Amino acid sequence: MWYFDGSSWSQLSDPAKTSTACAPQGRWTAYNIMLPASADNNANVRIGFNWTNNNNASGTDPSFAVDDIT
Repeated sequence: MWYFDGSSWSQLSDPAKTSTACAPQGRWTAYNIMLPASADNNANVRIGFNWTNNNNASGTDPSFAVDDIT
């Protein structure tokens, strides 16, 4: 996960790589990260994600999803 403060991108987190993401395939898993103080009242904040697929040719594997950024 990456964070942009209006002038530069910084890496916030690099979750462990696994063969089934954060949970068994097709299941949601909560993952919490606190933003730096520079995000407070900053209209230029952006959050970026880098998804890398293993390309194992299995069209039924779930990919990446984000829900409830608070």
